[in-house]
Amino acid sequence: MHQKLGLYIHIPFCLRKCPYCAFSSVQISSGNLDLLGRYVSVLKKEMANYSPEFQNKTFVTIYFGGGTPSLLSGEMLADILKALKNSFVFGDNPEISLEANPGTVDFQKLFALRKAGFNRLSLGVQSFSNRTLRILNRVHSAEEAKESYFLARKAGFKNINLDLIYALPEQTVDDWRKDLRKAITLSPEHISTYSLTLEEETPFVRFKDSLPSKEEEVEMYEFTCATLLEAGYEHYEISNFAKPGFCCRHNENYWGRGEYLGLGAGAHSHDQGRRWANKSQPEEYIRDIEKKSSARDWEEVLTEREQKFEEIFLSLRQSDGIDLRKLRERFGLTWESQNRQTLAELVEAEMLCLSEGKLKPTERGFLLSEEIAGRLV
Repeated sequence: MHQKLGLYIHIPFCLRKCPYCAFSSVQISSGNLDLLGRYVSVLKKEMANYSPEFQNKTFVTIYFGGGTPSLLSGEMLADILKALKNSFVFGDNPEISLEANPGTVDFQKLFALRKAGFNRLSLGVQSFSNRTLRILNRVHSAEEAKESYFLARKAGFKNINLDLIYALPEQTVDDWRKDLRKAITLSPEHISTYSLTLEEETPFVRFKDSLPSKEEEVEMYEFTCATLLEAGYEHYEISNFAKPGFCCRHNENYWGRGEYLGLGAGAHSHDQGRRWANKSQPEEYIRDIEKKSSARDWEEVLTEREQKFEEIFLSLRQSDGIDLRKLRERFGLTWESQNRQTLAELVEAEMLCLSEGKLKPTERGFLLSEEIAGRLV
């Protein structure tokens, strides 16, 4: 029997490093363009190495993330996708997503990507304010973001996500309202809204005194939930909203603790409680695949306690919540009996609600999901 899982491809390259980003990525310029071709070649070798091990498993989603995957040429991306299909078994109509930044795509590339089989596009818009985009050091303007969206539609993409960030330096509640309303006007199938998280090792730390207050951040979040619900979007995960039938299947597999294989520098994989990751630096990844056929950096087996925490934490990020029957099947009755009083208190405080055998987070519960998970494990 085939096991169904997701496939993640990491493309760790950018035109310009965003000052809030803590992920490992390499800035591409005229001096290191050859790195792209070398990376694609080695990526195909890694696929071939994994192919025999995964022949009894069926992949139902593919996700190209980064970095900026759309920095690669349309030919390179189509070549990677073709190699994946030659190396692995895929189900009918797999979801094939590509993260793309406005300013790195034109109609020809988008048309080529759609023709190659990509059927879901995630545009890293972040903001429709040119002032905010300059603070974020993005390579595109608000006008280019809208133009990229319309070009994707023209190229045949019928499933588009827009990424937006709020609680940004010097951003007011009214600024965010305008951003969100502009996104809704475009009517994408999916909208992801992330509150800014300041990482200490990033240049953006210098803006910490110009961030909105916690109260303003909560107001932005509550406006987001109410406005997108009114516009016909389902709030299916803390930061993600989709029109009916357009939830991101790849991310739902992550949040459901499903199995997935990650390829590329820094990519993570999960198989029945076992995790591993590749080395994050592209040059090290390339060297190790060429010399040793593997660039694995670390591997771990999660303890039952770690698996339980992850199950609860990830479930609380989703509107569907904690399925008590599944939790009992995986971990027995002990957890539920030990936490009966805490669960009652969380329901009484309107952080959780019990419905159809599931403990579902309220909008307030979404805001406090980490605190709730900590109390339950």
